[in-house]
Amino acid sequence: IWMQISHAGRQSQKAIAAEPVAPSAVGKVALPGGRFAAPRALSAAEIDDVVERFVHTAAIAQKTGFDGVQIHAAHGYLLSEVLNPLTNRRTGQWGGDLAGRARLLLTIIAAVRARLGAAYPIGVKLNSSDFQKGGFSFEDCLAVVALL
Repeated sequence: IWMQISHAGRQSQKAIAAEPVAPSAVGKVALPGGRFAAPRALSAAEIDDVVERFVHTAAIAQKTGFDGVQIHAAHGYLLSEVLNPLTNRRTGQWGGDLAGRARLLLTIIAAVRARLGAAYPIGVKLNSSDFQKGGFSFEDCLAVVALL
């Protein structure tokens, strides 16, 4: 049994996060029902905290007997938002080209690996494409897989 670890990012409903976070302050999730607020951009310190929270959660999974962990980087959740140029308009280390947008996922994987050891299984849930014009493409997916 594996634990899937995720952060909903801008897809956090208002009932959970009155002010959701995202890589960039882009429009709110456009689904009917008005359940989502416009997100604000994560600060550099908050990005560091996201990394540590993924690592901490993975360590708890290992300690409590899960056979592996899966880092959720798909379906428009936070790590998927960071990979997508439509929702990640940052420049600098966490944005820009695909290598910059993939850096957070790679940083999380490396930090989880460092904490849990070489033998503990780590998986990644990744979109093959987000099917949005100008978004995360199949070619982007293949490049991220190669980086992983």
